[in-house]
Amino acid sequence: MVKIPQKRDYMHIDTIFTQVKRNMWVMLGTFSKKRVKKEDADDVQRVLETKKKDDGISVIQFKRKDIANPVYFDNLEDLLTDISKTDLKSTEKVKFIYSGDNEFPFDLREQWTDSCNVLALKEGVVVGYDRNDKTTNAFKKAGFKTIAVKELLQQLENDEITVESIKNTFIIMPSAELSRARGGFHCMSMPLLREYPEPLIVKR
Repeated sequence: MVKIPQKRDYMHIDTIFTQVKRNMWVMLGTFSKKRVKKEDADDVQRVLETKKKDDGISVIQFKRKDIANPVYFDNLEDLLTDISKTDLKSTEKVKFIYSGDNEFPFDLREQWTDSCNVLALKEGVVVGYDRNDKTTNAFKKAGFKTIAVKELLQQLENDEITVESIKNTFIIMPSAELSRARGGFHCMSMPLLREYPEPLIVKR
């Protein structure tokens, strides 16, 4: 359970973080370990954030078998790291990509246009908006290649690539109208059932 600040900026949890890979997350740097400790903020940002009230995030993890003894985390990064290692059994180092490349004021500006609200179609293949340039650059720094959706579809139709061959890719979608409605790909998508253990039979 993650209690987020009651601010219009955040609206719901998808606007703060989403998962990219088993060991990778994209998130708003405001809730990073360093930012919570005021280690990486510049002078202006530090003054602005110090004056805010009730702008923190509280993180409590309840275990189904032991609900009476929850685990508390000081910051969101520690929770997501624990999920990657404990729940998803990732043996790789847990990494974070930050909104706006964690650069003030782009981090908050691009978070407002859903830089964290991306959708992983499969592990490491992510769909996001074209307007969040700094966040896109952060994905590139993390080893992702970027491609416009129109170009990607053309390559698929021409059999130049296959869906299976697409890895570590940030698919850029036009956002002029979609982002105006304040919705990102993760919150506008239904959950994907990626594997069917047995034939799916629907009875009416």
